[in-house]
Amino acid sequence: MDSSQPTYGLGTGKQTEILVNEKQDGFELGDYKDGVDLAELMEFDLIRFHQVALRQVTQDLYAGLGYHIDRYTKIQDNLLDLESDPPRITNHFAYNTIHDFDLEKYTITGPSLNAVLDTRDNVNFPIKGRYAFAQYRFLPHWLGSDKSSHAWWLEYRQYWNVSKKVERNTIALWAYANITPYGKLPYMGLPALGWDQLGRSGRAYPQGRFRGENLFYSELEYRFRIPLLNKNPDFLGGVIFANSTSASSLDQDVKLFQSFKGGAGVGLRFMFQKATRSNVAIDYGIGADRKGAIFFNLNEYF
Repeated sequence: MDSSQPTYGLGTGKQTEILVNEKQDGFELGDYKDGVDLAELMEFDLIRFHQVALRQVTQDLYAGLGYHIDRYTKIQDNLLDLESDPPRITNHFAYNTIHDFDLEKYTITGPSLNAVLDTRDNVNFPIKGRYAFAQYRFLPHWLGSDKSSHAWWLEYRQYWNVSKKVERNTIALWAYANITPYGKLPYMGLPALGWDQLGRSGRAYPQGRFRGENLFYSELEYRFRIPLLNKNPDFLGGVIFANSTSASSLDQDVKLFQSFKGGAGVGLRFMFQKATRSNVAIDYGIGADRKGAIFFNLNEYF
């Protein structure tokens, strides 16, 4: 990636509220991009290699090993200005300075242990079954990480069909936790909303809106058929969804589950291939900041 992305500090509670109050009192935090307060634009290059090999243990259970590399370079913290009066300090600068990380480049790398349980009847549009994924990443300094750390990824999804006549009417649950039990990760490598494997968490918010040493995300969605076409009643569908995120900021004494930020929305589904249950998705979500966005996707979000 040769990319840019706004960041918003750490945690979902105390720090965010403090920054808002400071802005109201006249403290200039910087320009606000895309109408979202507190945005601090970061430009960066990222080389990401995540590869996992799994072996089937039982009918639905798989286990295996992986290796992961995240290499951030050419980082530009656009709002940082140490020469102004008063200096303009960003969250990236403050966090990396406190924890002794480089401000322009850093690496996170190491192997992982992985286990997957998958009983879903379909990957594109599950109607029943469950999916669970556990990954433990060991990220030592001697393999190239700037600092040694460990990381957990724990994920669970469940699907319930709620109609005997219309199998498409389904309730879906998704939850995951991204935990750093040991050591420190650099700022851009911390767990963040929307940085899951497929980048689909956090409808209603921009990617990276919430970030912290530990992060928990949950989402509940009702998927239903809209039978407007007699010849193809399964072509059109709808969804109603709600999600919630909690992130920690240990430097600010904000713990995981201490506060939450939610989002909700609705969407339409256009099933262009019934045999594989393949959909085109168009959703509108709005967050706790009362700002909304439109999201496009191929197949379901989870």
